[in-house]
Amino acid sequence: MTGRNIARYVRCNQLIPAFKDMLDDGSLTMVVGVELSFLSPEEQTLLHGVMEKNCIRLKNDAAKRLRAAAGSITEESVQTILGLDKPVTEVKKPVSVKLPAKVYHRYFANVAAKDVQGILEEALDLYFERKGA
Repeated sequence: MTGRNIARYVRCNQLIPAFKDMLDDGSLTMVVGVELSFLSPEEQTLLHGVMEKNCIRLKNDAAKRLRAAAGSITEESVQTILGLDKPVTEVKKPVSVKLPAKVYHRYFANVAAKDVQGILEEALDLYFERKGA
């Protein structure tokens, strides 16, 4: 292990327990954790709440902007930095998602192709509602 990695681990000790758990389960990278460690515990708690509510996974560039705003973090500033204050624009091109044939036949063997999208949307809504709770 390099000295740089050791310094990162030491710095991440400044994180609130919720972010430490995210580091452990891999949903937060070490580099992002280091950036967030410069926020106060109150700011980290506020940020974590916004992330959980909106199912956000932080990227390094957003973490750097949050670190730059340390000391003046509010829920509004977090939403602005994370781009949550911008209206979601409609995607003009559909996105294709591939399901393995085994999964498709397991769940959709007796379902009309036109109904599959609606079922998937409902399932994803339920999944993210439960995950956010």
